Amino acid sequence: ILAATAPAQDYLYLVGNREIGDVDVRKADVKEVIYKKANKNERLAAWEVDFIQYADTPASFVLAYEAFLNDAQNSPELFRKCLDDRRELRKYRWLEYTANYYEGVAFSNIRRRKESIEKLQGFVDTPQFQDNIYYPQALRRLVNLYWGSSATKEQALEVAQRIVAEAEADKIPLK
Repeated sequence: ILAATAPAQDYLYLVGNREIGDVDVRKADVKEVIYKKANKNERLAAWEVDFIQYADTPASFVLAYEAFLNDAQNSPELFRKCLDDRRELRKYRWLEYTANYYEGVAFSNIRRRKESIEKLQGFVDTPQFQDNIYYPQALRRLVNLYWGSSATKEQALEVAQRIVAEAEADKIPLK
């Protein structure tokens, strides 16, 4: 999904392989995405948006994520440098990259599973992140990480129950 260079404007990748380019995303939370296209404000339900590529995505994230997708040996180091940049992480815009990374690391390197789970658990437990558009996806990935080991199946069920409880409380969409 990531282009080698970030676009001049934000780009929306929608469920069903649809795309909306050249937009300015004004708000993206767990419920909706508000964007401006051709000087007109538009809205989408958050569940309709698969991924947002922001124009200001740091080149270091693009390189690290592409390295990860291509199974490059240096991808963990590249990603770790990105994740250590708290200025960027504060925005939580790139959580999808980090979730993909940690899920991939956990399933390809059993020794790093615990670190991956702790990092992703830290993201989903951060109050500022719980209204982020990627929050439901991060919870789902966390279930996958916990479920991947017989020692953590109980934690997987706890996170799954958290998803159900938050959906029933209308905090996250059911779709």
